[in-house]
Amino acid sequence: MNRDYMANMLFDINDVVETIQSHLINDDIIEQYHESQFDEKPKTLMDIPKDCEGSSISIGDCLLNLQTHINELHVYFSNEEN
Repeated sequence: MNRDYMANMLFDINDVVETIQSHLINDDIIEQYHESQFDEKPKTLMDIPKDCEGSSISIGDCLLNLQTHINELHVYFSNEEN
């Protein structure tokens, strides 16, 4: 896999995470989910469950996992080229 391609994926996911972390949510968004999906009142879009079907895993958890995996791939392929 191309090293620049991996770096661009990492930059993209970092931008998405930073953007979503900075956006506050309102009650209209929270009302779309069942209260059992929240451990505590969500503050940003990162805290919202990934779906309205009962999941308690947040969008933020999914994105941070993806960010970690992309970073690991970037490190792996960067080391492979050396």
